[in-house]
Amino acid sequence: MLTLTVPGFKSRRILIITPANLRKQWSQELADKFFLQSTILEAKSFNQEINRGNLNPFLQPNIVLCSYQFARTKEPYLRQVPWDLVVIDEAHRLRNVYKPQNKIANALKNALQHAPKILLTATPLQNSLLEFNICYLRNLKRPGGKTRRHPKSCSCISRFRRADLASPNIRPC
Repeated sequence: MLTLTVPGFKSRRILIITPANLRKQWSQELADKFFLQSTILEAKSFNQEINRGNLNPFLQPNIVLCSYQFARTKEPYLRQVPWDLVVIDEAHRLRNVYKPQNKIANALKNALQHAPKILLTATPLQNSLLEFNICYLRNLKRPGGKTRRHPKSCSCISRFRRADLASPNIRPC
């Protein structure tokens, strides 16, 4: 949970899922550039929190950072937290989420299905949108609170390529 002391801001629960080798870099960048504290959860820190009596170490007063593999193994804990925002770095790793073989992507999809997500990637799509089926990951809320899949959400993804962004024919979704 991100705690802001600036008047007018409310505390938020933010999870950042990133490759394991980028966790410390994310933490350092958040601190240096935005003065935001973060907690890196890994097996050792997770178990320390459990031993201190915290039944769900994902409930933190800071932004929570963890790896893809760690998030997969802690799916039940992730599901219990009402996340205000989930940022998934290197999201191209979620390719083929519609296939049962992609266990990490399916675990994240199940654990975080009701959380708003931002998917980050600098890797262009080269084959098919089915490899990176955001429609499968992204849920939108209707005014009545019912979840639905947005029919145009996949068409937005192809617009992230650098060559496409320079085209004057690009329209917002």
